[in-house]
Amino acid sequence: SVYLCRRSHKAQRPPPPPPPHSMTLRRRMSRGRSAERRMSTAKKDAALTVLTVACGYDDSLRAWVAQRIRAYAARHDYTAQVFLRAWDERCDSSSWEKLNRTRAALRGGAPYVLTVDADAVILPTAGSLRDQCAALDAAGKTWAMSDDENGPNGGVVLYKNDARTLAMLDEMAAQEQALRSAWLAPFHWEQRAFMYAIGSSHWALKNRLQGWLSLPSSPNSAAYAATKGALDPQWNTRLDDASPRRSIVHLAGGPRA
Repeated sequence: SVYLCRRSHKAQRPPPPPPPHSMTLRRRMSRGRSAERRMSTAKKDAALTVLTVACGYDDSLRAWVAQRIRAYAARHDYTAQVFLRAWDERCDSSSWEKLNRTRAALRGGAPYVLTVDADAVILPTAGSLRDQCAALDAAGKTWAMSDDENGPNGGVVLYKNDARTLAMLDEMAAQEQALRSAWLAPFHWEQRAFMYAIGSSHWALKNRLQGWLSLPSSPNSAAYAATKGALDPQWNTRLDDASPRRSIVHLAGGPRA
């Protein structure tokens, strides 16, 4: 009788649940696709490189420069490339080194590179650069920077990995010796290379040489200027700028709001 009871008990087990309704399956698939899209967005963010070159500062300041760049990159899953060294003979050309490091990062496969001067402070509230990258794509531009009263300001520059970007950077880097040794050169920084690349003659030494100092221009300046986009002002502000939207404060002088 016990045997019969056990068989009877097995026979009374509830039937298996019905398969999910088609709408339920669609919801699950949609959630899966959403997760894939989120992962894809994260990968795109991670593909941006933040690069700086700091030379000639004391040890504590160089460590602070490295910390702020790496902290911002970590918050947004970006790659940080920080090049630090004490004062030496190479510091005279450290700003030109940014161009060469940028070319190397782009040729290494980085889809976007943001170069930041060592004296340009990325604030803890600085958000993602996804919108800036998307704006470049939408406008058909390949690089972006801010402008100030002296012309383009190279303190913060966003580059897209594009054949046109690399062609411009190659030509700019090749002009280092010529532009640094030119007669009456107001600056020997790579800022002059941007003037050369886009044919800008609006440059001054403390506004005293403005109007009569001209710089050589690239024969391709019109093509290079056509690829230049506008960086949102919040990414290169001055210390005395009262704007509430500030992501980077350029201590030595960003564009005036």
